[in-house]
Amino acid sequence: WRSQKHAGGRDEGRVQEAGLGVRGGGGVGSLARSGRCTVCPVFADILKRLGRERAWAVHGSAGEAGGMDELSTIGDTTLFDTAPNPVSSPVQPGSLGIKPAEISELQGGEATENGEIITAILEGNDKGPKRDIVMLNCAAGLVITGLEPDLQAGLARANEVIDSGAALEVLRKWQNFS
Repeated sequence: WRSQKHAGGRDEGRVQEAGLGVRGGGGVGSLARSGRCTVCPVFADILKRLGRERAWAVHGSAGEAGGMDELSTIGDTTLFDTAPNPVSSPVQPGSLGIKPAEISELQGGEATENGEIITAILEGNDKGPKRDIVMLNCAAGLVITGLEPDLQAGLARANEVIDSGAALEVLRKWQNFS
């Protein structure tokens, strides 16, 4: 990891100090591009050693494209949890009621197009695969922070926040702030 190039460099710089044998590279994203993530358990251990009470290192399937460093709706995601008695467990989108996506359905574009995509999701105008992957990863954040007990409850809450317009209201506040 390159602490000087990453906004979260405060912790990443301490990875070297921890003496965990992890050396430079392009960050977690480049590590997850292969079909499997052999370093995910190492990163979960690093996060735990850095004092995180709860964090996940994940490797999501991106089909033929390899992997991604987020929960995937294309296929299974392997999850390494830093909670007490951590285990590696698969997250299967179908078991959460999410229809598996194709990589082409998740692709974005330039900043303007990506802004339009997130706005459409938050306005409730996009209820397809892009919304599904956003909801799944929002659900993960809710579980990791202890706001929800599991991904199913996290998905319900994430959908509620989008459908109520609360998330769009926050986006509009940020847009008006700048």
